[in-house]
Formats: sequence, structure tokens, C-alpha cells
Amino acid sequence: MPKIVDHDAYRAELIEGSADLFVQHGYAGVSMRRVAKAVGVSTGTLYHYFPSKEALFEATVKHVIGRNAAAAVAAFEPQMAAGLRLGVRDILAFLVLQEEKQMAEFVVLMDYWRLHPEGREALRPALKEAHYAYAGIITGLLGTPDPGVGEFALSILFNILEMRWLHGPDFPVERLLQLLEELVAQHGTPQ
Repeated sequence: MPKIVDHDAYRAELIEGSADLFVQHGYAGVSMRRVAKAVGVSTGTLYHYFPSKEALFEATVKHVIGRNAAAAVAAFEPQMAAGLRLGVRDILAFLVLQEEKQMAEFVVLMDYWRLHPEGREALRPALKEAHYAYAGIITGLLGTPDPGVGEFALSILFNILEMRWLHGPDFPVERLLQLLEELVAQHGTPQ
């Protein structure tokens, strides 16, 4: 009797296995052979599911974006279910806990972006979708009816993370947080 394979589940396993390799070694430091060895398949099997390293990477980026958004929703699910509003400091605290992982993922994405400018358009829809998903989550957590406030908060929170990456974890964020809290209080409360 032939073995029944759930191709979507198997493809997801291959993607999950490649995600850590890309983060650890960068886009340029990972070959299809290296991925195949790490996930325990032949290179032929890997090429059956992904015609190129670029296709595997693009699928991996989309998977990681979805995984990160799901983690954010799960982290705040109890507060959201209870109808509680959160402040920007709560959201920043969550992002800081994810900071190292997100920075590593961002660096790999920029490595790919640099090496394959033609691949940017393939990733742009997933990145745009992720942006709006994260902005929607933040809009909901802040309890504001204005999605623009959520998008602005997302931009400032990511900018704070960027400043922490460039200047170190002691970068003074207090004034930025105060200004963001004031904006949310003025423009983000339901009328």
C-alpha cells in the first residue's frame, strides 16, 4: 500500500526546519544541500517542494511572518478576550521579549534583499500583509477605532526597537513613549 503524504504538512515541516538555518547562517550561508541535510531529506525531495533556494526562502519568510503574528495574538488573547485595553508600554514589553529573534530575522531579510533585488517584489505582499496585521493587532490592543493610530504606534514601537539595536538596550525611550501615549490618548480613544 503506498504511503499517504500530506504534502502541505510536509512542506510546512521543511519550511520550519529551514527557518532556523536562515536565521543562524544568513541567506548567503545556507544552501539547499545544507537545508536538506538539516531536515533529513534528499536534495531532490527539497527541490520537489521548492524549485530554488529563493522559493524556499520566500516561503520561509511568509511562514515566519504568520508565526510571529500568531504569537502576538496568543500572547495578548486573555486581555483581548476580556475586552481590556493595553498601553503602548505593554506592547513594547512584548516586542522587547521578541527583540533578539526579530532582529536576527530582520538581518536575514536584509541579506536577501541586498543579494536579490529582483526577489523584493515577491516578498512585498507578505511584508505588507504583515504590517497591516500587526497594525490591526495594535489597534485592537489600544482599543482605538482609528487604524491610523495603530499604524503610527506600530511605526514608533518598531523605531524604538531599531534605536535599541543601534544604540543598545539602554537607549532612553521614555520621552518617545510619553509622546506616543499622549497621541493615543488624544486620537485613539473611542468617541
